Amino acid sequence: MIHAVKLNLQKLINEKKFIRVQEDFYMLSERDKYTKLTKPILVEFSTIIKKPNFEDSSKDQYVEKFFYKDFLKPKLKKLSAYYIETDKSKIKLNGIYGDESLEKYSEQKIKYYQGLLLKLETSQHLPTDVKALLKNELNSVIDYYSSKRMTNSIMLKKRIVLKWRKSDFLILMTLLRENKHIDPSITDAELGLIIDENFSYYNSKNGEHQAYKNSRKKIGEIKNSSRSFEKAYTRLKEIFKEDDFYEALFR
Repeated sequence: MIHAVKLNLQKLINEKKFIRVQEDFYMLSERDKYTKLTKPILVEFSTIIKKPNFEDSSKDQYVEKFFYKDFLKPKLKKLSAYYIETDKSKIKLNGIYGDESLEKYSEQKIKYYQGLLLKLETSQHLPTDVKALLKNELNSVIDYYSSKRMTNSIMLKKRIVLKWRKSDFLILMTLLRENKHIDPSITDAELGLIIDENFSYYNSKNGEHQAYKNSRKKIGEIKNSSRSFEKAYTRLKEIFKEDDFYEALFR
């Protein structure tokens, strides 16, 4: 039942919202009369919660649950992991890929969480041990984004240079995924990012090799209008049906 009380960073940092969390906890009580709070309770307090027996209501139990020990602190210890995983989902959902985009996103997140940390330092509505736990969780999230930002900024820039035309390799990688020869759960955005950051193609117009860009968009075009790439399909078939291709390792 205590899990029904929702908790997030704003509800912890903001005094009025934190008071509301404590009121919501009180409202779970099956015996105590609800009283509106005018200020936060900094010492431990409890409420009586019914633990229902769904087979026999006469056997329902009433248990005492403490706000800080049973509810707040266990949730606090999982807070950083929750926010990191939530942000990972947002990154994937919104297609925030590439060094520059991830760098900018990480900087925004660091600034946001550092702002919350400053508010926490000056707050007076939380017990000292709770503030310490919350500070640790905020720092964990900040550390995550700091390391992520650094990782992306020092990524190797070396690329595999292909002697293929641009669309040929994109078609090959898309076919490998669609036929489950590589992880089929990889999205167009993820596959495009891998190609953009690690491969170069042969530009037949100027005779030069160029880094892939916007591969995600091109993969979408390949999937939606495959007939437009018939020449590329033909080139791929010719490459992989040649005996010399497979005998190269045994020469």
